[in-house]
Amino acid sequence: MAGTLFAVAWGSVLHELGVPDKDIQAILRHANVATTQRFYIQVASTASKAAMKKLETALRKEMKK
Repeated sequence: MAGTLFAVAWGSVLHELGVPDKDIQAILRHANVATTQRFYIQVASTASKAAMKKLETALRKEMKK
């Protein structure tokens, strides 16, 4: 289970960074790009991205203290 969650996280982050799906497929060692796209790439909503940005800002402030 933890391996799958790790793969989903990596697939999603790589996708956000603009890495082509075929390259993500190769990195995750999937036989079929459709598997990678369907199960391992999750696109965050605008609200989720905004919430994560707020969290990042708050954590950076805490780290400076």
